[in-house]
Parts: sequence; C-alpha cells; structure tokens
Amino acid sequence: MSKSKRHIHKYHRVQLSFAKVWACALPDCYHYLPQHMEELVQGKNSFCWGCNDKIVLTPLNMTDDKPMCVDCKRKMYSEDTLDVDIIDVEDVLRVKGID
Repeated sequence: MSKSKRHIHKYHRVQLSFAKVWACALPDCYHYLPQHMEELVQGKNSFCWGCNDKIVLTPLNMTDDKPMCVDCKRKMYSEDTLDVDIIDVEDVLRVKGID
C-alpha cells in the first residue's frame, strides 16, 4: 500500500451534484472536504489563485471560490472601486490615496 504524498493543497470551491465543497485543484490530488467539515479549511495553507504563492485561508479570502492573497485581490479592482472587503482602515486610506 502506498502512502499519499503530503503537499499543500490548492483549494477551490467546486459544485458537486449534492453540494459545494472545498477541493484540491492539483492534478494528482483527489482531496476534498465534505460540506459538513467546511469550517476545517479555515487556517489551512493553500496556494493563491493569482500569484500561486502560499497563503493561509481566512474568512476573507474564503468568500471567493478561488481564494487569493490580499495583493492579488487588490489588483483585480481599480483604486476607484471599493467593492472588495477591506482588511483594515489602513487599506481604505491607501486605496483612497490618503497615506
């Protein structure tokens, strides 16, 4: 019997016939968490869907089906819009150009 390879998963939310679940997108990995265990994903390492750097999954980046780091999420939006969740007051000031 072979041991499974330990690696950092690249989590994304996928729709199965019965529910949306968090699953690994890496080609040789079949890992997924059933819907009733979704809260276990928070705090786990994953890879950013923008830059592919290692990130920790948080309630903020888990709002997206393909979680990204703060920098990549910011790049998706122009500085004129604030329709993303802002991390803190400093981010609001930076986006508005008030450093």
